[in-house]
Amino acid sequence: MDVALENGDLPHVSRYITGPELIAQKIRIRLLTWRGEWLLNQEDGIDYLSLSEQKPPDTEAIADLLRAEILGVDGVVDIDGFTVTFTGERLSASGTVRIAEDVLSLSAVIPFGSGEGNVLFNTVSMPFL
Repeated sequence: MDVALENGDLPHVSRYITGPELIAQKIRIRLLTWRGEWLLNQEDGIDYLSLSEQKPPDTEAIADLLRAEILGVDGVVDIDGFTVTFTGERLSASGTVRIAEDVLSLSAVIPFGSGEGNVLFNTVSMPFL
């Protein structure tokens, strides 16, 4: 159980989340945390800075890295149809994340330059057996 975040911040009225919503929030936080961003653990996060310095970016290596980060989240069982594309200063990733009780459709946009990123999920009511 965790507190639901709204746009990365605590809402005025807190509510606790569990299940698919909690797992989606954990994945969102993992994918949007840059290495060195967290004061208490400078090694935590994804090293997007060094990835962005590769010209052109190695989308296959980035896909493997993001896939490993997602699979490292408690509750994630598998990932299907995971693809990564790079356009301009944005990295886009999409795929299907299988969790114990559901399937989440993942769509992520991670800025390599300026701007804000976003990780979106749609819960597909299809229990994973």
